[in-house]
Amino acid sequence: MQMRATAAKLLLRVFLLLFVSFSSDSPVLATDLPAFLEPEGSYVNANFPMEFPRRIGQFQRDKVVLYDSSGKNFSVGYNAKTPQLEIAATVYLYPSTQADALPYDPDRHFEELKSEFQSYHPDAQLALEASASFGHGDHTIRGRIAIFALRQSFFGTDPQLVWSQLYLFPYGRWFLKFRISYPDAKREKVDEEVKNFMDLLHLPIGGAEEVKGGHNVP
Repeated sequence: MQMRATAAKLLLRVFLLLFVSFSSDSPVLATDLPAFLEPEGSYVNANFPMEFPRRIGQFQRDKVVLYDSSGKNFSVGYNAKTPQLEIAATVYLYPSTQADALPYDPDRHFEELKSEFQSYHPDAQLALEASASFGHGDHTIRGRIAIFALRQSFFGTDPQLVWSQLYLFPYGRWFLKFRISYPDAKREKVDEEVKNFMDLLHLPIGGAEEVKGGHNVP
């Protein structure tokens, strides 16, 4: 009887570990990374309380991806698909500190992201680089944008001319990154829809000081 009770307890512990590991607000096992989540309602990460609704304007939320076991490094994908519009947008959030806990230089990191993009897409041409902003009124953060032109398949089409925007915004102890891509053939309303998408996303109330690097907000 004692052996059966011990085995039952062990099975219960394994079940609870698996359940907790795939909770949207709990760490996941390193062997399960990246972890893909599909929350029913709005997604709010416990480490960075920014709300990601199921729908934002024309954009329907796709998967939430956790890249580390603490849940501090994550992304949220959105797609807009209509007869006149095709846009793929991904929002990334991750700590802006290095392994030694020293702040990571935003300009250097932006250059690394550009190089990384071009290493994955060797034919990509840098078309524009400029300053950018995100937020509302006093709650606005400044960053950089780079726009690339490349040829690739988009939503299953034959290779075509595609534009891809890369944004990086430092925010306290975090980096907020956007990747927004769309085909040239359907770019007429892109600026309006992207602006609307970014306007409807809101930074956590209280500012960067309230979002502790890698810790839950009280």
